[in-house]
Amino acid sequence: MKFRMQMNAALPRLAWCAYLRQGSDIVTVEHGPWVESQVNFFFEGGWDGPYDWRGLLDAKAVLGSGAILSDDQVVFIPSSHTLERLHFCRDGDCLFVSNSFIYLLAVLDDAIDPMHVGYESEFLSVVKGYHRARKWVPTAQGRRIQLQYYRRFRIDRDLHIYTDCPPALPHFGTYEDYAGYLEGMAQQVMDNANDLRRSITYKPLATVSTGYDSPACAVIARKCGGTEAVTFCSARMELNGDVGNPQNACDDGGQIGRQLGFNVMKFDRSLYFENEAIPEAEFLATGNGGDDVVMSVLAEHLPGTVFFTGFRGDTIWDFEPQAIEDSTQFKSKDPSGASLGEFRLRLGFIHAPLPVLTMPRHDEILRISQSPEMAPWRLGGTYDRPIPRRLAESAGIERESFGQEKKAITQPFWVTLDNGAMFSAGSRQVLMAFSEELESRNRRSMRHRLRQMQATLYHWIVWRGNNLGLPLRMPISLRLLISRTGYKFHWAVAQVQDRYRPTMIGLGDPTSIPAMAPAASKIASHGSN
Repeated sequence: MKFRMQMNAALPRLAWCAYLRQGSDIVTVEHGPWVESQVNFFFEGGWDGPYDWRGLLDAKAVLGSGAILSDDQVVFIPSSHTLERLHFCRDGDCLFVSNSFIYLLAVLDDAIDPMHVGYESEFLSVVKGYHRARKWVPTAQGRRIQLQYYRRFRIDRDLHIYTDCPPALPHFGTYEDYAGYLEGMAQQVMDNANDLRRSITYKPLATVSTGYDSPACAVIARKCGGTEAVTFCSARMELNGDVGNPQNACDDGGQIGRQLGFNVMKFDRSLYFENEAIPEAEFLATGNGGDDVVMSVLAEHLPGTVFFTGFRGDTIWDFEPQAIEDSTQFKSKDPSGASLGEFRLRLGFIHAPLPVLTMPRHDEILRISQSPEMAPWRLGGTYDRPIPRRLAESAGIERESFGQEKKAITQPFWVTLDNGAMFSAGSRQVLMAFSEELESRNRRSMRHRLRQMQATLYHWIVWRGNNLGLPLRMPISLRLLISRTGYKFHWAVAQVQDRYRPTMIGLGDPTSIPAMAPAASKIASHGSN
């Protein structure tokens, strides 16, 4: 097989879409200007190994997405975590694969179903683990777009699909094993991201706060040569009753960053409220909750960086155990970090959420946290994470300056029924107008009205149960039916879709795109590990 590569400068920098036709040896790939391609692979992002097809195939930490050619198959490789995903759709004798859901819709000349209110709940199901996640979502024209997390998949000339596990992580018996792996992996990613064969290279950018996870990751970023860091001066107390208030806790990690040797840039998480360019849309358009909209204020500083974050450290570094099978499937507490996708593809940066990359070894990491060797770094109480504490304190950070109380900077649109106050004024006005128009059309359907009645009744039962002290919760799928912002995913997609209008690949004549790089003919096909 061989690639036909076509760079389209009008697309988001890191977006790509591949097209395969049954019986053909050609894999046509349209991509943005920062997607890298060599003779036998293309990729956006970086990985922990040499910058060649073998290094990518053997990588244990993949940050981004792409594909490798073999002599008779193409292997698509998603990120080594579930904060991002790949999307594919079979249409007759054609198959399309993309790292953007909205890009794939544009290529198919399709749209999301205006009557289907449950998109967000389906995308968010991945927090339960990718084995429990929704595997596909419907389109307006009746297609099914398949969602692929973590696991790689191979496609042959007849469009048969074979799913493979990525290479297994090493085992961790001691803190030194684990910390050494994190540091070595991060350095390999940076070496890869700065390989001279690349057209675009990347520099480290760290995040620092007064919590546990980002200071620990910042320590590693500093060891990788990082000199720049960002911090948000304010935070919210995690999931309290005032999630819409951006000014209720100090989270300024500037002092910690400076102690580590960083030049620290300070930001206010509430600044997106002042942005008139509808900043929430590209985060909500991922379907993953939109929590990360606060990161929009970093847009000027993120392009061309490897962005080190501590997302999912609350799951993997905490003392709370979970079943091994849940950890290997990346079950987590919330979707924070998972709505950066469209933002990342547009700006052009690599997201490095270090804690989540070792989630399949959660049981071993938990044993290390509970081991006698970690006793000097345990404080007791419910907010206690000895591994990140040891990483930070070993780098000279004072014990009292971090990890004292649990905070968060993300904006959890999905938590409450009435989240209109979480939107900037301009976005809220446009969203409400969009929602009212779409709801007026959908209410012509008896099925839609019956589902709303069901949701209203369920909401009353939950309200009464909570008043009686019963811990009842309303499913997100029903909550969306009666929330004034229940159509926020539909609205977000409508706002973002124009950036993919310039696509030249699709159902018309994608084979007209000129050929660029032939594949090597002798690349071994790897199976499951």
